[in-house]
Amino acid sequence: MIGLDRPLVDATREFVQAPTVAAEATDRDRDAPLARYQASTKDKRWEDALAPAQQLVELTRTKDGEQSLPFAEALIRLGGVQFQLKDYPNAEVNFATALRIREKLGGALARGLEEPLSGLGLTLAATNRHAEAAQVLERALLVSQRQNGLFDVSQNGLRLQLANSLIESGRGIEAHQQMQNILQTAETTYGKTDLRFAEIQDVGGDWYSRWGFFEIARELYRHAIQT
Repeated sequence: MIGLDRPLVDATREFVQAPTVAAEATDRDRDAPLARYQASTKDKRWEDALAPAQQLVELTRTKDGEQSLPFAEALIRLGGVQFQLKDYPNAEVNFATALRIREKLGGALARGLEEPLSGLGLTLAATNRHAEAAQVLERALLVSQRQNGLFDVSQNGLRLQLANSLIESGRGIEAHQQMQNILQTAETTYGKTDLRFAEIQDVGGDWYSRWGFFEIARELYRHAIQT
């Protein structure tokens, strides 16, 4: 899945106000909590990351306002930490709010929507709302495809969670197609003899075995061993 602990994309500077003395002071105020947040998330110390993430939201709200890209970025950071702490109700609110802000400023398929869409989709899936999750994750995949092409290996984590939510919501054929896309993309990117492709085949074998498709699972495991 798309890791919520991975470094977040910097907010687009186009929407940031021109620097002033007051703004520079506020930016310096954000340096310390940002450093604590980054150090904590790097080590996956999610409880330690919560307070600085909350502080960044409040500091950004004061400086940039609640309809700015930096504020959306701060909400995504906080939502990611809350997701890891299994505080799903608050994570959902923050991802959804960040999504609305980025949609308002950039449009329905704007660059930067993949993060809040992915976070929201993962949160919905974690609370067993798989039909809703599948719709959100499909949109996240569409945004990624618009930016990175139809079949990019970076999309495989997103496709895997989408496959899980699809099959959980009774859309098994579409889930199978997503898994095939994962395998085909990995083969095209890495080649049949690359160990990274073997690892993806193992993931595929685990997925098919989990859902009772044992013949497909055995075939994938066999190919992975032979790589």
